[in-house]
Amino acid sequence: MVDFWNPVFSSRRAQLMRYVPSTATYNTSAPPQDKYTLGADLVAAVERGIATYGCDDASPEAEFVRLARNPNIFNDAYAKLETYIKGINNHLKNENGVLDYMRVAETRRRTFRPPPRSRKPAHPLAEFELTLPYAQKMDPNFEETWVMKSDGTVEIATPAKSVWHPRDNQAHLIASGCPHSQGV
Repeated sequence: MVDFWNPVFSSRRAQLMRYVPSTATYNTSAPPQDKYTLGADLVAAVERGIATYGCDDASPEAEFVRLARNPNIFNDAYAKLETYIKGINNHLKNENGVLDYMRVAETRRRTFRPPPRSRKPAHPLAEFELTLPYAQKMDPNFEETWVMKSDGTVEIATPAKSVWHPRDNQAHLIASGCPHSQGV
């Protein structure tokens, strides 16, 4: 549920990739929800990362740990999604709201497969040029990054909220795995 309103190219979730352990253990004698250690190891690694980096309460790390430790996660997630959907429906009632969503869609399209005239490299999965059309009436120099907000509205991303893209900043993983998951 971290940054669920931006399901692709989320810089907040990309920040969490550095904590993913390189291995997990399967325990046959553990209860079904605890058979794999990946979940617990990931939470422990993020908690160590918070201590190491001094993350504030608004960081993706802090949000992730709050969600992981929340015993009422399903009801809280349902309430967040319900608020989000109501916000979208309200925003779609006017022309500017529709244009906002078109900007978000175009941002995501151009992040995945930039127009040829931009001379930027495409995402490695963008193999075929005709599979994803462009909004032809959008400014060809469209450089703003539009992202969704949790209330269903949109905003221009600031550099701190920039859209993650694999060609810009790969997840901070090393060959031996997450430095915060060692000894878990």
